[in-house]
Amino acid sequence: MGQFNMEGLHCRLICNSASEHLNQLYTGFGELNHQGIIEVSLQKGPHYISSNYLKPYLKVVVNGQFTILYDNSDGYELIYPELDDIDFYFKRSFFPEYVQKLTDGHKIYPLGFNYEVYSEHDQALKRALWSNNLKDFFKSYVRASKPLSKLLKVESSIATSHFKYFEGQPKSTDRPLILFMARLWEPSKVSSSKSKSEREEINHLRATCIRTLRKEFGELFVGGLANTDFAVKQYPDCVLNQKNMARKANYLKLMHNASICIATTGLMGSVGWKMAEYIAGAKAIVSEKNYYEFPGDFKEGCNFLSFEKLEDCIENVAYLVDNPLKRLEMMKANQSYYRQFLRPDQLVLNSLKRVLDHQPKVDLPK
Repeated sequence: MGQFNMEGLHCRLICNSASEHLNQLYTGFGELNHQGIIEVSLQKGPHYISSNYLKPYLKVVVNGQFTILYDNSDGYELIYPELDDIDFYFKRSFFPEYVQKLTDGHKIYPLGFNYEVYSEHDQALKRALWSNNLKDFFKSYVRASKPLSKLLKVESSIATSHFKYFEGQPKSTDRPLILFMARLWEPSKVSSSKSKSEREEINHLRATCIRTLRKEFGELFVGGLANTDFAVKQYPDCVLNQKNMARKANYLKLMHNASICIATTGLMGSVGWKMAEYIAGAKAIVSEKNYYEFPGDFKEGCNFLSFEKLEDCIENVAYLVDNPLKRLEMMKANQSYYRQFLRPDQLVLNSLKRVLDHQPKVDLPK
């Protein structure tokens, strides 16, 4: 991590949600606090929700002088539109044209890729005590406890998803494995016809990708759909052979063994968590085209190859299979990007640097 003087900087995290989308931020702030780079305190918001799925934003007050809003929601629309209360707004799904229409781009900046990670310094146990009910408390407490989450085989927890578990090294091989594992979204779980159609399109693309990758690359391809009742009913030929292959620990082993990883668009046009996981793992990436902006110099041809049509996906994968030097170059580029822009502490630190660059009159204790 590069040196940047933040001595005396205090960040008060006003927590409004236990959303799993925010774990990356809690991890980042917790690591910076542990490293002694900044001082962090937590405050329960007045309308705190202990659900894993609601209000994925975090408000941070810096030295009592100005306020940052971190928005990790899937869609490009702002989840917290009261911009008069916010000095700096960092948006995960940052769509430049939309932002320009709102504020001329003065307050809102791209945050970066999102994924669910944990740290022993993220103060999750303290936040568990704020739960609205015993069920949410138990879930949060177990996820934050390594022994309990291991014992109860919790899918996403500090035992399976510590941020360091995703980190990988570029490697050259004559037999590059290709990985694409995905889940399906049940259309019946949403009410609007637009949302149903979106889920059907995502499901169809993911299943078709798996069928074609298996056909084109044979034993070099590893992956399939998570083994759920819905997936078995809709696309039985695409489901993973073993039901537990999609569990986080097994998925991470497969990812670290793979060289080329495929990413598809998530709900509401979002960039899925797997993209961040592949970058952290230092993989060569083939990704469905997206239109969001990210911090740093993350670009097509260097960090990933994109596709809009299935045949382009196959062509890009074949190119990376046949070009080991390009593949290794892309892996190294993603490892570098992870260290500079995506690792949770670095992602948060970069946002604070940007704030201080634009807010020079911060009073720091002497």
